[in-house]
Amino acid sequence: MAEENIKQFKDEVIRHFDVVAEGLENKIGTVSEQIVANTETLETIKLDIEFIKNELKQKVSHNEFAFLEKRVSMLEAKIK
Repeated sequence: MAEENIKQFKDEVIRHFDVVAEGLENKIGTVSEQIVANTETLETIKLDIEFIKNELKQKVSHNEFAFLEKRVSMLEAKIK
């Protein structure tokens, strides 16, 4: 009788752990999918940032623009 109770308890514990394991597998799968989605989003953001950095390298700074404005003004004054 005691052996039967132990076997039933063992079977119940195994079923419980199987249910818990299945739940964990589902949650891990969800987290894995979210990580993949986040990785794709980060790659897109990295590409956007790289594009912006390259665009900014091609633009003149405020100081350079002010200097060029002064040069143009001086050249225009010489022409008149």
